Amino acid sequence: MKFENQVPWWQFWNKGPKAEMRRLNDLGFVAIQEGDYETALSYFEEIALLDPKNDENCMFIALCFEELGDFDKAMEAHDQFIALSSNTDFAYVNKGNCFVRFEKNEEAIVYYDKAIALSPENSEAYTGKGKALNHLGQHEEALEFFDKALKRDKQDAFAYSGKGVCLKDLGRHEEALKACDQAIKLNSDIDLLHFNKALCLQTTGDYKEAIKSYDKALFLVPENKKALENKTYCLEQL
Repeated sequence: MKFENQVPWWQFWNKGPKAEMRRLNDLGFVAIQEGDYETALSYFEEIALLDPKNDENCMFIALCFEELGDFDKAMEAHDQFIALSSNTDFAYVNKGNCFVRFEKNEEAIVYYDKAIALSPENSEAYTGKGKALNHLGQHEEALEFFDKALKRDKQDAFAYSGKGVCLKDLGRHEEALKACDQAIKLNSDIDLLHFNKALCLQTTGDYKEAIKSYDKALFLVPENKKALENKTYCLEQL
């Protein structure tokens, strides 16, 4: 099995279905860290055979299908997760995130609303809905939801970053950069946060600073194609 040499040796001595599932789960996470989602999926699917009612495993299967670009299979896994855990708010948030990822923002809002109904204090649901609304061009309403997210969790870096993009789209560039900077201050290890700041800088024509932020995003995730494309565009403007 691939990545077995990266899993603690003692796990191979444990016997029984639970031990096997822990081993497969660890192998799956190692594969994800290596960016090998096909291999990760194979491990999580083995777990599904051993424990079809493992709701968290459904979430990991959905993630792998999302990364592999298979929307229909990802939806099947999300639906199975919801069927097993219909009262779990983040099951609906995850499905909403998947819809956003595949540019199906109206459908995403339905699931963020379900998550909010289950757990009104779930900041991720408000952040997700804000992002979907912003993609739909409903910037003022989107801004309200980013603020609702931050009211519930002032440490939500994604809410600050999403708010920054939203403010950019509203033409409030100085506020946009402040929000992006706050997001990065909270967590500087996420490429999306640097990417969003770069977008704000690019919009104002500050191409040199935008390139610096794209470089930070690419340092964290070298395969970020959009960051590379945007950086190339900024270089051409100099």
